[in-house]
Amino acid sequence: MPGLDGFGVIQSLSAAKIPLPRVVFFTAHDRFALRAFEVHAFDYLLKPVSQERFAMLEQLQREKSLPDRLLIQENSRAIFVPVKEISWVEADRN
Repeated sequence: MPGLDGFGVIQSLSAAKIPLPRVVFFTAHDRFALRAFEVHAFDYLLKPVSQERFAMLEQLQREKSLPDRLLIQENSRAIFVPVKEISWVEADRN
């Protein structure tokens, strides 16, 4: 994107006190996934995006449902955990 990346757009909207829409990152790089979810991204898709994965995103948008998984940082890596498997949430530091 010329001028700003997705994080810059989110920062600009937040600074202008504009409510954020659902933000989906489409990228060829997985290194920004954790940062994307830290700024409340709705989803993070790696290119090339399969038709099945894109269809799942479209369905979530239509239903306006909550995600079925959360990105959790565990030591130096990030993992997705299905929401239905979570029975307890506790913060440690950030």
